[in-house]
Amino acid sequence: MYAHHCDAYSNPGTRMLTVTRLKKGCSPDSQVIVKVVRVWREARAQHLAFLTELHDADEDCNYLSRVVLPANEVWVAEVDQVVSGFIAFEKGWINQLYVAPRFQRRAIGTELLNIAKRDNTSLQLWAFAVNHPAIRFYQRLGFRAMERSNGSCNEAKQPDVRMRWDAPFGALDPVANADQG
Repeated sequence: MYAHHCDAYSNPGTRMLTVTRLKKGCSPDSQVIVKVVRVWREARAQHLAFLTELHDADEDCNYLSRVVLPANEVWVAEVDQVVSGFIAFEKGWINQLYVAPRFQRRAIGTELLNIAKRDNTSLQLWAFAVNHPAIRFYQRLGFRAMERSNGSCNEAKQPDVRMRWDAPFGALDPVANADQG
């Protein structure tokens, strides 16, 4: 398991942010899955309550463990050993990014997103149109709206926005970066 540590400098009350890659094969009832799902549900409750009504916590644990985890890299953020957020991504796509409300605006989402950015020249994601704070967050980090839908293709049947980020030219080119180190 790989761990990435950084100082959570954006909030003086936070001592340490630890980000760890979740191992594939975690059972739905493992402590880490239960804690991640708790964050997932807390984060969705504020702006995406319609999602918490679609499935209960047990269904979310099964989905995270049996669908999301096998198909994605999943990284979990902890602040002072308390699960605070997570990201699930695959080549070119962010499939989940959630930070518990009490940990938002502390650069945790940015740190998680940077993990996905480091190995991708472009990333795409879908955000629900009603989630204005998330859309503004992604826009601040260089994502731009590419497509809007009426929601007919997502489970919640809610309008959404496809967003895309492209790395600056040469950002992942080892030859271009060789002279900078």
